[in-house]
Amino acid sequence: MPEPHHTDERPAHVSRSTPERSLEVQEDGSIALKRRIRRSELDIGLVSGDSEDLIDNDFRTIELIRDRPVLCVPVEHVLAGRPEVHMSQLVDEDWIVQGEGYALRRTLLRLTGGSNLNILYESNSAGGALHLVASSMGIAFLGLLSVLAGDVNDRKRVALVPVPDAGDIVLTMISREGYNPPPAAREFRSLVVQESLKLRQRLQVATQELGWPVPDQPSQLVPA
Repeated sequence: MPEPHHTDERPAHVSRSTPERSLEVQEDGSIALKRRIRRSELDIGLVSGDSEDLIDNDFRTIELIRDRPVLCVPVEHVLAGRPEVHMSQLVDEDWIVQGEGYALRRTLLRLTGGSNLNILYESNSAGGALHLVASSMGIAFLGLLSVLAGDVNDRKRVALVPVPDAGDIVLTMISREGYNPPPAAREFRSLVVQESLKLRQRLQVATQELGWPVPDQPSQLVPA
């Protein structure tokens, strides 16, 4: 099997500063983020995972959003329009997946028994993966919120198929237990909580429009 093509291997790295506050934001897989927080290299992390991805007790956590994973296929694909699909039926498809250490990749491999998946492309950008699907380069397993944030033209060329055997993907904010982050990180934490409430509402509207069950959301958000 040929090596998959990597479309965006470098993690995002953004810095913002003012005379009062300095904030640096980096992107990486959930496993790497947990490791870096444990090493005190990061103050706060946003990690995702399904019910199998347990978070150790040495982290303080806030569950932010429960997202619904969906199968994304080109609109002309034979699976487009199916009421649902089981991942075990998809082992022979051409796949666009996230890189090593990302939650949706782990979930996909677990559901398909995926040691022999035909992975054509690896993209750590959900928007990049959606564009590849829209260009009929393969199929992808993405969170519904990521699809909603994608390019409008790409979304018109992609069909979404429910996957009943895939549980919700939970976005969780974590920090070290007993650690008080600096002021800039605390402000960022509050902003993330506020934005999460807006994203929950958007997810609810989208799932209702699709006629799908709405994910149960955590009842209360309290800063970690």
